Amino acid sequence: MAGKTIHYYLRTGVLPRARKVREKLALYDENHLKLLELVHRLQREKKLPLAFIAQLFKQGNYDAQALELNLVADMFERANEGKGFLPTSVEDMSAPKAAEEEISIDLQRRLADAGLIRNAEGPISGEERKIAWIVSTAHGKGLPIEFFTDLLKPVDAVVAREAKALIHTIDGDASFREVVQRLGEIDSLINRFLEAAKTRNLRLHFERAYEEGPLSLEKLRKKIYIPSEAFLEKYEIPSQIEKIEARLRHADVKMERELRLQLAEAYLAIGRYEEGGEQASRALKQAKNDPDAILLKTVADTFLNRTDEAVQMAARAHAISPQDARTTAYAAMANLMQAARVGGVISPAQWLRKSLQLFQESLRLKPRRLKDQLEIFLMKGRAYTILPTPLYQVDEGIGALRDLLEIVDTHTEAQLGLPFKGFNEIYRVNTFFYLGEAFELKKEKEEARQAFQQVIIRDPASNFGQYAYQRISPRG
Repeated sequence: MAGKTIHYYLRTGVLPRARKVREKLALYDENHLKLLELVHRLQREKKLPLAFIAQLFKQGNYDAQALELNLVADMFERANEGKGFLPTSVEDMSAPKAAEEEISIDLQRRLADAGLIRNAEGPISGEERKIAWIVSTAHGKGLPIEFFTDLLKPVDAVVAREAKALIHTIDGDASFREVVQRLGEIDSLINRFLEAAKTRNLRLHFERAYEEGPLSLEKLRKKIYIPSEAFLEKYEIPSQIEKIEARLRHADVKMERELRLQLAEAYLAIGRYEEGGEQASRALKQAKNDPDAILLKTVADTFLNRTDEAVQMAARAHAISPQDARTTAYAAMANLMQAARVGGVISPAQWLRKSLQLFQESLRLKPRRLKDQLEIFLMKGRAYTILPTPLYQVDEGIGALRDLLEIVDTHTEAQLGLPFKGFNEIYRVNTFFYLGEAFELKKEKEEARQAFQQVIIRDPASNFGQYAYQRISPRG
């Protein structure tokens, strides 16, 4: 190495002064050589500037061996980026804030009392500063400091196991540099494993909560009727939908929106939710505040598990028509599905309360059309057999379902403004299914059996038909 480079390192504090033997003769020992190797490594592998390397070396009293061990143990922070020396498996986008954030004395004392950092006063290390920032930020989001205190024991156990394992991975003939490199690589792999395993287990935990919770989205979806192929063919529903599609291809601008709404409603009734949502979206492009289009899009988003979008769409419709009974009922259903969606992560109580309030509000409002009344009755009957409601509300749901049956039994699809023949029968299958559920809640077994039998008679191959058969069979 050139002498001028050595002199530059001496002037900038990267290297310590050598021992003077004579006025113009200085002795550089093995520690200097190791420091020079470490400088090159930090520049090559870590892209650290010389000024920062000089600062690190001063903090480490220019002890090359200790500095290299500290590098392995990840004791230093890159202050300009807030990252440790060892590579991490995921970029921490908030890490720069950790290095810059001012830690108050009160917070530092609280963290020290909790055992999360060592010093209650005075300077703290880069890693402890990062810990302080993480805990403080999480606390601001509602996570108690005690949560992190409770994590210390399992973290200590992991560190102890890792240290023990590392000892057995090193070949006894390995050089010190090889040992350092091997330790760093293994530690990085262990960190990545822990992160991946935690993420996997967290996902599995929430999946179980979604599937097994008392009000899970999976359970709720099983109570949405999908007509069987046999049912669709019996009432010639596919051919009727094709006729609407054909008319749409040749419609003028005025008729186009109306036909798209009919098509969206038809698709949603038979479980083709993506297509129903697409038609509703196209209708909205023609009239962005059309309440029918907004509500049909709400239904599609709800059944496609896009509950955040569904709640937003329902709120938008409700803001446009706050006194509309149908709009209010759809907002109630969207909130019910959102309650099921969040139930695996947080308490759904707030969403459930909001859903019930909206259902009750919808029943106080007068529907614009008899068709709207049908949908309100169905949604109320469905909700009151799913929600954890008192028995008197189950009775209200049964009353709504019976009123629905009376309407479809005394009106044709054309009179109700429904998009195809056979739609009334879809209403009947839904109604008898939810009646069966309601009577089971009331422990009225004979009434439940009769209702489920009607479901089987009308569409035995459907998801509702199969469920109904299980409920009335001896093993059900």
